[in-house]
Amino acid sequence: MTAVATAAAIVPERLYPHHDGRGATPHRSNPAVIHRELATLDVHESMNVAEFGTGSGYSGPCSPSLSARPAR
Repeated sequence: MTAVATAAAIVPERLYPHHDGRGATPHRSNPAVIHRELATLDVHESMNVAEFGTGSGYSGPCSPSLSARPAR
C-alpha cells in the first residue's frame, strides 16, 4: 500500500461531498484525483504542509499523515 493510500484509508470519504451517495462528483474533488495530486506532491516525513481549501476538503485531512513524524 502506498503512503497516499494509507493516509486516505484513515479519512472517511463518506464525510465529504464527493461521496457516491451524495450525487455527482466534480473532477477536482474526486478521491482518485486527490490521491494522484497528493502522490505527485511527494509529501514525506518532516515536511511542512499547508492546505488551502479549494475543493471538498478531502485532501486536508489526508495531507498531515503523509508528513507526520514517526512516534519515538
